[in-house]
Amino acid sequence: MVPNFAFRFMSHNSGDDEFCEDTRTSIVQYGPDPPEILELSDMIIMFRDRPIGAHDNVFEGEIKSLAGVYRPCVVKFSLLNEQIENEATILTKLGSHSNIISLILSGAYTGLLECNFYLVLDKCHNQNLGQYIMSKREAGELCNSTEMLEFARQIVAGVTYLHDNRVIHLDLKPSNVLISLDFSRVKVADFGLSVVLREGQCKIFHKSQFGTNGYRPIESFGNNWVSRRTDVFSLGTVLFNMLSCGKNIFGGDEHALIHNVMNDITDFTGLCAKNPNTWQHLIGNMIKKERSRRPSIYEVAKHPCWVGDEVEITSGYYDEEETVDDARLCTDSKSDASSRNKEAEGAAARNLLYAIRRLGCLRKPAVVIFNRAEFTLMSFNPATYDVSLLSTYSAKMSRSYFSAVCLNEYIYVFLYDQSVYRLE
Repeated sequence: MVPNFAFRFMSHNSGDDEFCEDTRTSIVQYGPDPPEILELSDMIIMFRDRPIGAHDNVFEGEIKSLAGVYRPCVVKFSLLNEQIENEATILTKLGSHSNIISLILSGAYTGLLECNFYLVLDKCHNQNLGQYIMSKREAGELCNSTEMLEFARQIVAGVTYLHDNRVIHLDLKPSNVLISLDFSRVKVADFGLSVVLREGQCKIFHKSQFGTNGYRPIESFGNNWVSRRTDVFSLGTVLFNMLSCGKNIFGGDEHALIHNVMNDITDFTGLCAKNPNTWQHLIGNMIKKERSRRPSIYEVAKHPCWVGDEVEITSGYYDEEETVDDARLCTDSKSDASSRNKEAEGAAARNLLYAIRRLGCLRKPAVVIFNRAEFTLMSFNPATYDVSLLSTYSAKMSRSYFSAVCLNEYIYVFLYDQSVYRLE
């Protein structure tokens, strides 16, 4: 069975991207020996004799716009398997973001004995971030600290977008960060191992191993819970790699990497930054063995190291939600409804506080929470975390009186704010 995805077609009109959607599955048949140039669809050509990098399933291609003009693209082409199907599903869910690789189109290409699946992606530079940094190191050149800092900001922005959409990447590393053709932008790529949390879920149990040695945390070794903070660990190792011109924070010996991760053995020498102590504070907390001791991606983005000045910081991070009984939070239990609602309410209040901080709404203390399960209205004070019942909800109440944020089983309402936000 060939999966059915919503395919996004890109065309250019006066320099602006326009998208149209087609939910039909694209299937093309070929004989036993596919040619070097494959017409995957009326719009896509793939060149099998032009592989990209060391990958044996990524090729150069061309996509025809609605105006009939071809432009370069990248085609990931392989037998239909769980990883490429998972990547297509997640990229379709994510849509468009400047720091996430964009899925232009996906479809099936069938032969006599096999079914291949392809993803058509943005064309980026043939060197990924890891190769770019290593080429500088091998040439004896120092990485441009200003450029690396800007790339780091963009990677954090990309991971923030993933976590906003409940996606955990699970394989963040320099080689999975692509660089645009003009070297102005980086994009997080390769979502074959990624997972998506359900609404209200903070972690997911992962039976198998995942990730890449030197960039993966201790929970990646299998049979453990993973969360958004699993990505934070990997991101910390990526940031150090970027700011040290290619060094691995757990050492250069492949055989010692796992041992050093498990025993928290790190080497911060070679950190080339204007404020190394501040960066060491951030990265050191990001790569903590315990997930609960790592900052969230939102705390990473707000850290003083991005300002550029050296700041003495002694505090760490702690997230109580990461230490609560995982089975009770992440699986359906037979506990009574009021207990489940109370847990959801506490998690929702914390998520709402993050949302308010990110939206700059801390000066708006009048926040109303609509509990759809119990049809009640509650007020929420971000400064004190106080939640109090206001009144019973009336089905006749017009939503036009206030703007809403939908999150978990609740609609969050910001009074006196005409903008409408949706968070998942």
